Amino acid sequence: MSGDAKQDAALYEGLRPEEESTLRGIEEDVTKLMYDNGITARPIWTSRTDADGRFIQLCVYGSPRILFELAEGEFVNLSDGEFVSRLQHSMGWHQ
Repeated sequence: MSGDAKQDAALYEGLRPEEESTLRGIEEDVTKLMYDNGITARPIWTSRTDADGRFIQLCVYGSPRILFELAEGEFVNLSDGEFVSRLQHSMGWHQ
């Protein structure tokens, strides 16, 4: 492994390439926010689809609990800062 290789802190499953790219861009902020608020488990980003549409979900490794979910239409329209802020607000986390 080269010195330039980066180990992802999060896992990415079932996402479209552009979704995964967006989430990788904020991975450090999300991981830090989780850690600062007592969640040390590995974050997992995934998706689900039902009759209401497609959703992006944040879970933690080893737990079926969904920490955060966002409709695909909302996800594509949020800036990185807005996304992290929305996650923080929805969880009642401090920064």
